[in-house]
Amino acid sequence: MNALMSKKKVRATHTKSKTGCRTCKIRRVKCDESRPGCKNCDSTGRKCDGYGIWTTVNIPATKEVAPVVHTVYPQPGSDIPRGTCNMTVLLSLPKLNDEEKICFDFFRSTTVVKLPGVFYSHFWQELVLQACVAEPAVLHAVIALGSAHRIEEQTLRPRGAIAPDRDELKRREVFTIQEYSKAISALRNRKTEDKNASLRVVLITCVLFVTLDLLRGEYGNAMTHTQSGWKLMKELQSCNPGTATPQLEADLSSDCTSVDESLSESLACLSVQSALFGCKTASSHLDISQAAHISDMKIPSSFRNMSDARRSFNIILGDIIALTEECRSFDYSGSPYPPQIGSRQICLQSGIASWKMAYSRSRDVLVRQANDDRTIIGVSLLRVFLSMTSIMAETALCRGQQSLFDDYTSHFTSIIAQTLHLLRSAAHKKMADAGHYDSEELVGDFIADVGILPFMYYTALKCRVPWLRRQAIALLLMTPIREGMWDSFIMANVARKVMIAEEDGFFDSYADEIEPGPFDNPIDRNERLKHIPPLPESSRFYDVELEMYDPLKGSGKLILRRQKDGEEGCWEAVACSFDFSTLKRRTYADVDYSPLHPNGSPVSSSASSAASRCP
Repeated sequence: MNALMSKKKVRATHTKSKTGCRTCKIRRVKCDESRPGCKNCDSTGRKCDGYGIWTTVNIPATKEVAPVVHTVYPQPGSDIPRGTCNMTVLLSLPKLNDEEKICFDFFRSTTVVKLPGVFYSHFWQELVLQACVAEPAVLHAVIALGSAHRIEEQTLRPRGAIAPDRDELKRREVFTIQEYSKAISALRNRKTEDKNASLRVVLITCVLFVTLDLLRGEYGNAMTHTQSGWKLMKELQSCNPGTATPQLEADLSSDCTSVDESLSESLACLSVQSALFGCKTASSHLDISQAAHISDMKIPSSFRNMSDARRSFNIILGDIIALTEECRSFDYSGSPYPPQIGSRQICLQSGIASWKMAYSRSRDVLVRQANDDRTIIGVSLLRVFLSMTSIMAETALCRGQQSLFDDYTSHFTSIIAQTLHLLRSAAHKKMADAGHYDSEELVGDFIADVGILPFMYYTALKCRVPWLRRQAIALLLMTPIREGMWDSFIMANVARKVMIAEEDGFFDSYADEIEPGPFDNPIDRNERLKHIPPLPESSRFYDVELEMYDPLKGSGKLILRRQKDGEEGCWEAVACSFDFSTLKRRTYADVDYSPLHPNGSPVSSSASSAASRCP
């Protein structure tokens, strides 16, 4: 017996898991790898130290820690209902002062819920909170963003309480800047031999800085930070050549769960959003994020989840923006398109058709997977974007001929009809967990992702059917929302200036007929008003370039270009400054959905809709 007992125990051979949390690795137990914290640790009262995002945890042992309970929202498609389940993970943070606690708590309870909009974001809903535990730079950037978002919310929506006075707002602004400075100092003072770890920390902080800049209306800084982020991402990918990004996952076979994928996807969304806005620097960086193009990607016959659908769609949208920009350069010079331009257009049109087919097959599944009303709206939102991208792809080689857009009146009509449906859905459903937010808040907030504004603005610029154009502008005016760089108030008034410059009184004799209410049925008007002549080609602008001086006040410059006398390569430019600061912005209280029946159909009442008409 003693001889047997003296024999060394032989550990059974097995393949080591490199993806378990640090705590389970130290304890030498199998990790269940639940995200964002493993259940093994939670069930035994231990703190889960995460999944190796960084090689070391940089929290000084001498600092006191303040336990923070963070509600985690499951990814769409999981078996856990988002609105009914209260999953929590205990985060150990360095001890914060009272103001820091308030702003951090606001960030985790409000900001991370609202900023992603209607699309699930691994970056916002998991990665950032995990990073706060380990990295002071991320923590202070989060507090700065939470502070700025709190200022925005309490200034615009005091919820029955008294809004902060000028002195209090100034104090909070100073606090925000101080936390921003602390984040920068923490980045500078961070010491580690792991270059990849440092790059990831800087990238996470960079995305937070971009969002803070957008929230504060500092669009120039936002673009600078985005460009810096792509340079860092390129450096990270060169250090890790096997690293996949959402755009490189051509077979779309895995969810976006890794840190590098999450960062790349966040930067790609910011770049696409900025490029749609018209920022040339953003579109120039799409080639970094678009390492895979539609020609490299095989779109599946159906999508497993919303992440798959959106990642593939972003590839298509990025390629369309790049093609449009390239065609524009040939149009301005009058040079002929090279043969590969036409081939790329055909490839894009084929990709859009494949995506549409996969979406149609998957739509019911995606809706069933949705954990809340926001995600259901996200499913519908992609379909509206598809209508816009179809027009963009088919008109990319238009050679400046804007009358070509008249052939897509049915597409523009569909965009408006679908937008009306989205707004009705947002107005008649609770949009967030446990009824925490009212239905109006989905259409009255700052979000970091795209929503309805890009395709409504595109319709207001490119659709010259006068009643549809005015309805698009009216919907922008009555929907007070900011989506990154996109501000519905500014976009509506810019589109109105372009419309006035193009029409120049052409439709004055039809004024009573073409002025719609925002909830009018666009299909009925198309049939009833088809006797109205189209706007002449010579009046239409090919390109609208927008430069913002002060985004929050609504001042900037417009440069409008159109072909001169129909000659290719001969262009007329019209520049004009604008200042919308004296115009009244709609507030959340102004948004009135009363012209709707309970079933969501429009009420035929000219009196009820007149107040929301395009001025």
